[in-house]
Amino acid sequence: MKNNKNDVYDLVIVGAGINGSGVFRDAALNNLKVLLIDSHDFCTQTSSRSSKLLHGGIRYLQNLDFSLVAEALQEKNVWLKLAPHLTRTQSFVLPIYQDSPNTIWEMKMGMKLYDILSGCQSPHPTTLSTQNLLQEMPGLKSEKLRGAGLYYDGIVDDKGLALLCITDGLKMPKASVLSFCAITGVENNHELLKIHLRSNNNPQVVYAHDLVFCTGPFTDDLLPRLHIPWKKTLALSKGSHLWLKKNLLPLKHALVMQDQKGRVIFLIPYPDKILLGTTELPLNSADPLFDITITPEEVTYLTEQFLAYFPKTPLSKDDIIGSYCGIRPLVNLNSTEEGAHLGKISRHHHLFHPHPQITVLLGGKYTTFRTMAQDVLRYICTKQHREYNSLLTLNSF
Repeated sequence: MKNNKNDVYDLVIVGAGINGSGVFRDAALNNLKVLLIDSHDFCTQTSSRSSKLLHGGIRYLQNLDFSLVAEALQEKNVWLKLAPHLTRTQSFVLPIYQDSPNTIWEMKMGMKLYDILSGCQSPHPTTLSTQNLLQEMPGLKSEKLRGAGLYYDGIVDDKGLALLCITDGLKMPKASVLSFCAITGVENNHELLKIHLRSNNNPQVVYAHDLVFCTGPFTDDLLPRLHIPWKKTLALSKGSHLWLKKNLLPLKHALVMQDQKGRVIFLIPYPDKILLGTTELPLNSADPLFDITITPEEVTYLTEQFLAYFPKTPLSKDDIIGSYCGIRPLVNLNSTEEGAHLGKISRHHHLFHPHPQITVLLGGKYTTFRTMAQDVLRYICTKQHREYNSLLTLNSF
């Protein structure tokens, strides 16, 4: 890893998940002298524990959040082209039952709108009759089934894409990274920030014109410890997934399932396994923030949702080959009630500036990390009187 002690950086970024990696790449490509640090290894927490989707979020149409869906769908298309070795197009089936939250007509309208917001790119969404659906997805519950929508989104190697952004940024001579390096303090030092770090139990100091935090669910805990003015901003949502045996179902399409409250759970085929998830629970104050694990209650919940759609396919403990769990850092600006209506909290991102030289990036979706990074770099470059080229992140790797 490249780094010089007591060096002066244009930008120091704390947090090497997907957002920090995206900001790092954009800054490096725009020729900023930039340092990316993480207290652990790169992209080992939330950004490697997603549902591994590049998607607009079809359920956000119900919230009338058209701008977010359109932005995410455009970014999905970008990454399917830029990183074909880490992404793939996947068909998704959304079945409609008599007691589903949405009718067949609403589903058809949603498919059409999703296609328009995606730029009407091939392959296009379509509808499936009950008979065709049961042929395409054997074992699916047929009682009260009215038909389905068939649409297309993306699958991504979430950790791989973050690491690709870091390695691409490191091709630039002014870019440096440090893993297992924690920030321990920040001081004003004339026109610079004096940033105290600790790496391998060794203290270190660097200086920067600007400091950006991309620390996701750790932000509310970290910033007060650094004596940075900050009030609690996040509603932390826990999301868990199960890996199932491949031979459990002959899945050709991913399945969009909905529980009794209308929450969406995905069942996604992989070459060697099947992904089932996710849960959405308010994080318990006793839960750790690092390396969080799934609970028996969540396993039961996901199992019940699976059996509700495939009642004739037993799902035993032996069919579960793995699990993982992450934390969604939802920006909750309108309510102080923890855990309330997590699914209704906007997935739009926000920039905060608790100090003239400190920027905090929070919220957003994995799929839109590139445009989130652009917002950060526009702000930083304007502030530092630099030219900013937003098109550089469209360069092939």
